[in-house]
Amino acid sequence: MSKIISILRVALYGAHKAKSAGELIWDYFKIEVTPPMTLSLVNGPLGQKLEATAEKLVDSVINGLNGQIKNIEHQAVLAAKAKEAAIQAQLAKEKEAAKKAEEQKKLAAEAAKKAAASKAAEAAKASEAKKATEAKKSSASKKDSAAKKPPAPPKKDKKPKK
Repeated sequence: MSKIISILRVALYGAHKAKSAGELIWDYFKIEVTPPMTLSLVNGPLGQKLEATAEKLVDSVINGLNGQIKNIEHQAVLAAKAKEAAIQAQLAKEKEAAKKAEEQKKLAAEAAKKAAASKAAEAAKASEAKKATEAKKSSASKKDSAAKKPPAPPKKDKKPKK
């Protein structure tokens, strides 16, 4: 882009110099080169029309070059703004993705805590249930063992009978 702009600026500089040189040459032509019988032709309405047409042509070239330079500079500014906006959008997307990842980590950590708490609660319930069943079994086995024991034989007196 900068090469094109620099080339156009050189062309613009050349157009300005060509305009001034053309005016100088035309003035020289009107005074020195024109034969005496055609002075009215060059200095009259036809010569003025010719001068105005040449001036309009050179001015249109200069304005066209200025317009091209301004257009290219404007496009460069717009491209820079678009690039900056794209970078800002990318940064915003990355921040949003980081936020979502952080939220997901928090949710996963909470879910893991809940899962661990529920496992601990289940383990506690299972151990309580196990203790309860063991207690039932032990009380049932005590009852069964008490029921299965043969009655104790009557105690013998150690006293001799007379």
